[in-house]
Amino acid sequence: MLPAPAAIGDWRRDYGEEVAKFLRGYVLDHGEASRLFGILRRRAAERSLRLPHADPHAVWLLATLAALLSGDWLNARG
Repeated sequence: MLPAPAAIGDWRRDYGEEVAKFLRGYVLDHGEASRLFGILRRRAAERSLRLPHADPHAVWLLATLAALLSGDWLNARG
């Protein structure tokens, strides 16, 4: 496997404010009934998603977990 050129960067850390807002909205818009908030406290998620994101990896983890638990990934192309 060839290494990625350094100029490309890491898209999971180097996203803009528009993507940051989308991810925050996606995670938090699932509401209190979300299975995600049965695993972690909503306040902890809100703290991690506060702009600017201090830990971009945690943001992607939360968005991925929200998608998996909600079943949204089953209809990703719909």
